Amino acid sequence: PVEREMAQVIELVRGVRNIRSSFNIPNNAVVKVYIRGNLGADLISYIQTLGKVEVVAKDAIPQTYSKDTITATISGFEIGVPLMGLIDFEKEIGRFKKEHDKLKMIIEGGEKRLQDQNFLQHATEGLLQKEKEKIEENKARVVILESYILALS
Repeated sequence: PVEREMAQVIELVRGVRNIRSSFNIPNNAVVKVYIRGNLGADLISYIQTLGKVEVVAKDAIPQTYSKDTITATISGFEIGVPLMGLIDFEKEIGRFKKEHDKLKMIIEGGEKRLQDQNFLQHATEGLLQKEKEKIEENKARVVILESYILALS
């Protein structure tokens, strides 16, 4: 159905835009995107226009990606975005490490707060839950940052 196909296009474009944003890829830069999966030519055209990308035909996709290619699975499709020539690897690694270290300190502070008896006695259940959720969100972001650092190293 058309609705399902358009939902897939939207998700794929969102995924590409998230990668662009995460790695500070300029909006005016033409990005190559490999998409593994069965997409019609008309859907590829939409993705190229909406995502400001060049979609590489599935028969031209390398069997294994180069080290500089970030991959993601979105709506059952595997996408790959080669970053060479688009970003300064050392600068991005430094930025990711800085954010990683900051989040680790925030997580540590939150965990200490949850062990503080004075805090526990005075905090509402809602505040405790919010603090736990914040810690979990930050832990998830740390895992993502670690994968980015590893991918770029």
